[in-house]
Amino acid sequence: MKYMCAFLITMCMTSLYAADIDTATPRNVDLSQVTIELQNDHPELIDTLCKMWHDVSGKKAFPDFSAIKDTYTNDVLKPQMHSDELPLALIAFLHGEPIGLCALRPTCIPKVGAVPWSDEHPEKKPWFAIFVAAACQKQGVGKLLLRETMRYAQTKFGFDRAYVVPDDAELEALYIKKGCTKIADTTLRDKPAPVLEIEFKKLLSAQQP
Repeated sequence: MKYMCAFLITMCMTSLYAADIDTATPRNVDLSQVTIELQNDHPELIDTLCKMWHDVSGKKAFPDFSAIKDTYTNDVLKPQMHSDELPLALIAFLHGEPIGLCALRPTCIPKVGAVPWSDEHPEKKPWFAIFVAAACQKQGVGKLLLRETMRYAQTKFGFDRAYVVPDDAELEALYIKKGCTKIADTTLRDKPAPVLEIEFKKLLSAQQP
């Protein structure tokens, strides 16, 4: 159980904007050829998405993929197989190949009490997590995927903003650069941490990537 909790917390805090943290030799991505589809429509991609997440986000905290695969698959990816309730996720495709995922969640991670602020303010949702395949990073895929996920959140649920609690100053600076604003203080693993908010209006009105 202790290992499980550590995994879930680390997964949430490291996955948002992981595309901008990890580096790799990029392949050329024509954003006009990128399509966005629900994870719910692609159950056959669960293993592929799990490996992609580990390659770009989870490897540092969990070097042994085989040890974490079932946990991430069963506790994160499979519960996102929805289209009209949270949690759910959208996948970015390039010529039919998955190159990224953005999740919408009702709380920061699937564990009550992991981020106290989230449980104290249940009306504050959704929470986002996003990752992009290493070879497709730094070419606007993450921004496009996040923007389309926001549009889905607005249309389907009426949400107009999202939240995240970064667990270090580097992540906080990255989120703020992306358009997030600090709105509160909380504690994460008994340490002070900021609560950040991003308004959909800001990103949706910004220039296309």
